[in-house]
Order: sequence, then C-alpha cells, then structure tokens
Amino acid sequence: QRLRAIIKHNMVENHIIGFDFSGIVVESNSSSFQVGDAVFGTMPPSCGTLAEYVCAPLDQVCHKPTSLSFAQAAALPLVGLTALQSLKPYIHSNSSILILGASGGTGHVAVSVARVLGAQHVCGVCSQRNFEFVQQQGATHTLDY
Repeated sequence: QRLRAIIKHNMVENHIIGFDFSGIVVESNSSSFQVGDAVFGTMPPSCGTLAEYVCAPLDQVCHKPTSLSFAQAAALPLVGLTALQSLKPYIHSNSSILILGASGGTGHVAVSVARVLGAQHVCGVCSQRNFEFVQQQGATHTLDY
C-alpha cells in the first residue's frame, strides 16, 4: 500500500504524461527549425507531451512529413523507434519474420518496418478480422491466433 502511494506521488501526481508529440514550432533557437515549421518527435521519460506546449530536445525532433497528419505523426515516434530498434539487428534482405500482435499499436508498425528493412516474408499473427489491415501494412502472410 505504501509503495503504491509513493509511486503515485512520484510518477503520476504533478507530472505530465506522454512521450510523442507533433505540432507547430512557436519558438526556436535553432537554425534547423523555424517558427511555423511542422514537427514531430518524442520526449525523454517523465517530461510529458500531453500539454499545449513542449520544449523538446533538438535531437528528438524532426520535420513532420507532409504525407502525415499531425495525429498520425504524433502516434509514430515511440512505436516506430520500438519497431526499428528491435528489428534492425535481425532483418536482412530475404529474411523471414513472424510478428505477434501484428494488428496492435507497435505490431502494425513493425510489419511495415520489417518490409522496409528488406524482409521478404512477414507473417503477421492477429485475429482473422484484422487480416486485411495487417496485409495493407505489408504482411505477406497472416495467421489467426
């Protein structure tokens, strides 16, 4: 009970949650980003992004691709990094990979990342109702769990 109270106080109360963000630059001291630029990125743990404004480290901010909406860009950084960092060391051209939870938040991005990294065969495990969605992300095979 005491541990729960300590965690709640130190990690939840008076802290802004969230890792990913997207938006428009309103102030910049960098030559890389100008006021008015559309950007997206992620924040270090415990800094929070569910706020009207964030002050982000420059190495964790990128220009938002014009092909993505702000909502799509804000949903990408953490799951994209998770997928990329976990797959890149193991995927080579002509690789085969099985992705469990292929229709989930990280899984559907992992399917796309695996294909971009060169995997020839990507089998996505998901419910049958999500087969089409997973195939649209790049899965060459789907398997109903």
